[in-house]
Amino acid sequence: MTRIVLAIIAGYAAWTVLWLAGGLSLMAVFTIDPTAERIDNTIYLGLALGLSVACSLVGGFTCGAIARCKTSAGWILGTLLLLTGVVVQGSAWSSMPLWYHLPFLVLLEPMAMVGFWFACRKLRRDANEHQR
Repeated sequence: MTRIVLAIIAGYAAWTVLWLAGGLSLMAVFTIDPTAERIDNTIYLGLALGLSVACSLVGGFTCGAIARCKTSAGWILGTLLLLTGVVVQGSAWSSMPLWYHLPFLVLLEPMAMVGFWFACRKLRRDANEHQR
């Protein structure tokens, strides 16, 4: 149980650290003012979506590696990311277009689970190679 809780915390922390660092970097590159009333730069928003997918994959992978493939950990991580995303995107709903918000939210859980399954696959492959 402790391992699962730690895995969820680590996956969430990995997602958050990558999102904050990557988001700040993107804002600097595209000179986006975070206090702006509206952000409509499609290239920036597209890259931010890609960043979110990458963060979800890494967060899920981190969770899966630590939880040793206890599936409940991956689902809980994805759900926490989605709940956080709903709150954050809801607070910024009018500042970005709908085409950004919907994929951002829809992709959080599935991409976290894809990362989780990648970790499980790697763990199984490593275990099989170790047995040889």
